[in-house]
Amino acid sequence: MNKQDSPLNTNVLVLGLTSMISTFCLSLWQGYLSLYFAGIGYEKWEIGILYTLGAVAIVAAFFIAGWLGDRYGRKTIIVWSTVGLAIASSLLSFQIGIAIILGFLLFNWSTTALQPNFRAMITDSVSKGYRGRALGYFNSMAVATASIAILLSGIYVNSTDVHEYASKLPILFVLSSVIIATVALSRYAGLIETFKGVRREIKSIATDNLSPLLVDKLRLLTIAYMIHDAGLSMVLFLIPIYAVEYIGMPSSILAVMLALNYVITFLLQAPFGKLADSWGRTKVITLSFFIEAVAIGSLPLIKNPLYLLIVYGIWVAVGQLDAPAEGALLADLSPQERRAAIMGGFGGITTLAAIPAPAIGGALVAVMPSLLKGYALPFIASFAVLLLSAFIIMYYRRRVYSG
Repeated sequence: MNKQDSPLNTNVLVLGLTSMISTFCLSLWQGYLSLYFAGIGYEKWEIGILYTLGAVAIVAAFFIAGWLGDRYGRKTIIVWSTVGLAIASSLLSFQIGIAIILGFLLFNWSTTALQPNFRAMITDSVSKGYRGRALGYFNSMAVATASIAILLSGIYVNSTDVHEYASKLPILFVLSSVIIATVALSRYAGLIETFKGVRREIKSIATDNLSPLLVDKLRLLTIAYMIHDAGLSMVLFLIPIYAVEYIGMPSSILAVMLALNYVITFLLQAPFGKLADSWGRTKVITLSFFIEAVAIGSLPLIKNPLYLLIVYGIWVAVGQLDAPAEGALLADLSPQERRAAIMGGFGGITTLAAIPAPAIGGALVAVMPSLLKGYALPFIASFAVLLLSAFIIMYYRRRVYSG
C-alpha cells in the first residue's frame, strides 16, 4: 500500500492532531457566544445582525481563501489563517463594541478560510477511493477532545444567568489565543505542501468561485446546499438562548447538550466517511438532510430539557452524516489546480443564502411572541426550508449524479 492509498497519512495526522488542540480551545467558548453577547448587553435582534455580519465574513473567506490556496499553496493559507484565529480569540475578550465586531468577523473569516484548504490538502493527499474516509478520520480527530472542553467550561460557568457568561468567558478567550498561536507554529513545521500553487490572474477568482453554478454536475447540488445552510442559520444561534430562557436548562446540562455534537462527530465521522466511499456520496447526503429536517421541526413540540437533549443529539448526529460525502463529492468533480477555489466557491455560494437567515430568525421571534415565547415560527420555517433542500438532493441523485 503506497502513501496515497492510506486515509491516514502525514498531513491528515498533523491536521487532525493540531485541529484537536485548536478545536478544544474554541469549544471552551464557541457554543456560548450568543449567550456571551446577550450577557454584555446585546439584544436578540442585535445578536442576529452580528451573526449576519459574521456570515458576510464567511462568504468573503470562502470566495478568497480557496483561490489563495490554489495560488500560494494550501499550507501557507492554513498557517496564516490559524494566526488570524489566535488574534480573533484575543479580541473577543475585550468587551468593547469595535473589538467584539472585529474579533467576531476575524473568527468567522479564519475558521472559514481553513475549511477549503483543509479539504483540498487532505483530498490531494489520498487517492479518490479513500477521500471520504480521509475526511472522516480528520473530522473525527479534530473534535476528539472538544466535548471535554464544553463540559469543563459549562462547569466553570455553572449558571443560568447570561451575565455570568459575560464575566467568565474572557479568560477562556485569552487562553485560547495563546494555545492556538502555538498550533500555527506546529502546522508550519509539520505540514507537507501538496500543491505549491500556480500563478493565476486576479480575474480567475470570479470564474473559479462561480464554477459550482456553472458546472452542470455541481449546479443543483450547490442550490440545495444554499437552501440547507439558510435553514440551519435561521435557528442555530437561537438554540442555546431557547434552551436557557424557554426550557430553563442550566449551564451544566447545556454543556452536555453542546458536547454531544463533538462526541457524536468523534465517534461517527470515520464510519460516515467510509459510508460515503462505499454507499455513495449523494445517497448519504439525502438521508442526512431528511432526518435533520424532522429533528429540527420537532424541537418546539415539548418543553422538556431531556427531550431537547435527545432530539439535539439525533440532529447533530445525522446532520454531520453528509460532511465527508460533501467534501469527497466536490473533490471528485474538481481538478486539483482549481480544487481549493471550487471548494471555497461552493462554500461561499451556499452561505450567501444564509447571510440574512439569522436576522430573519431573530425577527421571527418577535412576530408571534405568544407562541413558545416567539420560538415556534423560526423552528417551523427552518423545518420547511430543510425539507425542501432534501427533496432537491433526492432529485439531483436520481436525475443528475448517481454516485
